[in-house]
Amino acid sequence: MLDKFKKHISSSFPMLNQKKILVAVSGGVDSVVLAHLLQMCTIKIALAHCNFKLRGTASNQDQIFVEALANQLNCPIYNTQFDTKKEAELAGESIQITARKLRYKWFYEITEEHDFQYIATAHHLNDSLENYVMHSIRGTGLKGLLGVPQQTHKVIRPLLPFSKNEVIDFAQKQNLKWREDASNAKDDYFRNRIRNQIIPLLKDENPNLLASFKQTLQHLQQSQNLLEDYSALLYKELITDHSTYYSLALDKLKTLPNPNAILYQLLHPFGFTDWESVYSLQNAETSKQIFSETHTLEKNRNQILIFINQEQTNNIEINILETNKVVKFGDSVLKLELAEHLGELGNQIAYLDFNKLKFPLSLRWVKNEDRFFPLGLKHSKKVIHFLRDEKVPTSIKKQTWVLCSNQEIIWVVNYRISEKFKLTKNTKKCLKISCLKV
Repeated sequence: MLDKFKKHISSSFPMLNQKKILVAVSGGVDSVVLAHLLQMCTIKIALAHCNFKLRGTASNQDQIFVEALANQLNCPIYNTQFDTKKEAELAGESIQITARKLRYKWFYEITEEHDFQYIATAHHLNDSLENYVMHSIRGTGLKGLLGVPQQTHKVIRPLLPFSKNEVIDFAQKQNLKWREDASNAKDDYFRNRIRNQIIPLLKDENPNLLASFKQTLQHLQQSQNLLEDYSALLYKELITDHSTYYSLALDKLKTLPNPNAILYQLLHPFGFTDWESVYSLQNAETSKQIFSETHTLEKNRNQILIFINQEQTNNIEINILETNKVVKFGDSVLKLELAEHLGELGNQIAYLDFNKLKFPLSLRWVKNEDRFFPLGLKHSKKVIHFLRDEKVPTSIKKQTWVLCSNQEIIWVVNYRISEKFKLTKNTKKCLKISCLKV
């Protein structure tokens, strides 16, 4: 196994050379073997062990064992303890989910504090098979059938090509010692029931189940790669980046086969899960919205708009003095300068009668009750109604800024100046204000 492992590291993880690796070690055979194999590859490692205090004295004995292993390997060790049951109750989550969150949060803290480049975990081929079966039962897409990924950000899983039997066989031949977790034999958790009940039945039907599964994984990965390549082409064709949001062209989407499948592939990275609602946006009324934890989808005529969810602080107000030349707000800046004549035109530029302004000017978010005199009109209008008539999407309305002089709106930024502050034949001094993205 050592030779196969070295070849695997060389081909799949060449970047580990001269890097510091934090190895997650529970004390079980998988993580013990991983630590030994990495050290045999002359990779610089340290061990990290979490005591979740779930198995009484056995948990403490695991910690003592891992400390002895670190001493044997002559490498640093980092230990921590969690009151996992209490944390799970506070979070309202299962013990397994809580333990996983606590573990990885702590791992990342260590990598930052002690300059480790990667975190190595001991997931192997059997774990991938368990994931495959679990996701198949619960329902998933193609990506969910790919088992455990080889790498997720800083987390690497060098044992994935190897079966549990290969790991145990290596440990026995090397006379390694490890701890047995008696809870793995119990069927208290879904994963344990998959491992202890369902997979043995599958092996009865196919004694070469793992080999067949490994080949299936390769085929699925090839299909996923092809799908991702096609999706990248579709992304360029269908999605436009507007800096503060994205738009997806529905008119183009509807000319393609399998539009629902395309929507899933393009939008699932944004955290959406209610796919029937997402698909229904294609024929929904304008302004219909769907939310994920991180993003908002909004139907806008022949487009689906994609916004990052933002906390808007309505009481933000930026004062602009007469001497200011550049003012930063959000992801933009206002550039102020005197102009002798009209130059370039556009919604991102305002030309105002300087002598009608009273400094300091103020820049703030739009409010529901705001009114102004849009250029070209002799009567006032609610800003939100003006934006609606300009066909501005609901989510963008909420992110609109207004520039005020003496509490009166002089410019709905990036849309329209006020009729009352426009240049006239009597204008003596012109202020040019440009809104630029940074």
